[in-house]
Order: sequence, then C-alpha cells, then structure tokens
Amino acid sequence: MRQERIIQASIFDVFAEHEIGRELKAISQWLDEHRSLLGLVIGDLRRHGAQETGRHGLPGEAVLRCALLKQYRQLSYEELAFHLEDSASFRAFARLPLGWSPKKSVLHKTISVISAASWEAINQAVVMSALSLTASFGVVTLIFQDGYLSGPLGFTSTGYLDATQPILMLAIIFGLSMDYEVFLISRIREEWDRTGDNTTSVANGLQRSGRIITSAALLLAVVIGGFATSGIVIMKMIGIGMLVAVLIDATIVRALLVPATMRLLGTLNWWAPVPLLRWWERHRVVESDGSGGS
Repeated sequence: MRQERIIQASIFDVFAEHEIGRELKAISQWLDEHRSLLGLVIGDLRRHGAQETGRHGLPGEAVLRCALLKQYRQLSYEELAFHLEDSASFRAFARLPLGWSPKKSVLHKTISVISAASWEAINQAVVMSALSLTASFGVVTLIFQDGYLSGPLGFTSTGYLDATQPILMLAIIFGLSMDYEVFLISRIREEWDRTGDNTTSVANGLQRSGRIITSAALLLAVVIGGFATSGIVIMKMIGIGMLVAVLIDATIVRALLVPATMRLLGTLNWWAPVPLLRWWERHRVVESDGSGGS
C-alpha cells in the first residue's frame, strides 16, 4: 500500500521566522486538520501506479504538499525542485525524507497525476475555511491594530499585531470549524445513502443538521465571548476573533456556501478512489441503516 505519511522525516517542522515561513507553518497546520484531502491524492497516485519510494517516487503526503507549494508560490517544476533543496522552510512544509530532495522529473511525474476532482475538493476546502478566517482576521485587525472599539472593550491599541497571535487563532479556529463540517456532511451522506439523489440529500441533510449546528455555535459563542471580558489583551483578541469566525462559519459558510457548492457539484461530491470504492462496496460501511445510494 502507498505510504501516506513520511515516517523517517524529522519530528520537528523547522520554519524560518519570516513571512513566508509563518505562512507555510499555518498552511501545514491546516493540512493536518484536513486529512481527507490526503486520501484523495493517495487514490490518484495508486490509480496511476506512481511510486512512493526510491529515486522516482514520493510518499503521498509529500506529493500533496509539494503540489500545494507549486500552486501557492506559482512555481515551475524546476523552480520547485530548487527551492525544496535550498529552503529549510520548504523542506519542512513538504516533509520530505531526510537527506533527499526530489528532482524535477519526479515532481512532474507525481504531481501531474492529481486529478481535477481532487484539485476541486482541495480548492473548495481552502476557500470555505479561508472565508471565516479572513473575516475573523479582518475584525481582529480593525479592533486591536486600528483601535476601533478599544474604549468599550477596555484596552489600549498598540498599533500592531504580534505575528504569533493569528497563527494561534488559525489552529484553534480550524479545529472548531471541523465540528460543523462533520455534523453537516454526515447528515448529507446519510441522505445520499438512503435516496441516491444529490439535491434531496443536500436539502434534507441541511435541514436535519441545522438545529444542532446553530445550537453548538451559540453555545460556543457564549463561552468564547467571555474571553472578550478578560483584562489580558491576547485573551481578549482570541475571544473576539474566534467568536466572529465561529458565527460566520456556522451561518454563512456551513449553512449557505457549502450546501450551495455541493448542490452545484452534483455527483462529484461522492467520487472516491477506485480501491476505496471497492472496499466500501464490499463492506457497505454507511452512515445510516438505510440502503446505499446508487
């Protein structure tokens, strides 16, 4: 079976203390929260018989991360190979095997097999998660950097944000937002197994999960909102930032944008790599007791 994670890589992800290094560290944490994306890439590599070891192969996690590096930095394969050999931050992000850097031909051979459906799922996850985070960081910047509402909130703005604070918020918010994703997608999947109709599944799944998502978001908003009353500025900032992110994620993102996107994608929502599909058809692991969808 294809190796998903790189066991021999360093347990320490060493990122340089500059803007690109901090961005790569944040993206790396985001990828660790979205392990399902790795499964899509693993399926593509297996279908094309791509190697996972040796001079002509890469483990699945390294392929996904190198592909995102190429897309994120708009690099050619030659430039990507150079940066992976030259930059400690790039190597830490890609989680390459120790003491080895892939050649241009290896990168091209492995990254090019990632299917359009996998890229679509990756881009959708990035966009949906970025929406709530962007809104949250915007509010935090407006309040704690520019000083709006500093009087009612009882603090004095320093005119800047510490670079470590958004990274801390990023890790916490992604973990929280995944709960709503699980609630919603699980119910939609149940309906898909029962009816086999994508439009009906999305509508019924949203109807069934809407109450629990709203209740969970309100409960969390009350708890997190208490942080805003703290006399410690960093706690106040985390409370307000997370409050905004949770409310937007539970309403605009999960209740509107995700269902709308799944409705437009149709049956592509339920695409799976052939080996996983065969395993599922054999064992029939479903979310509910209803019959599987076609």
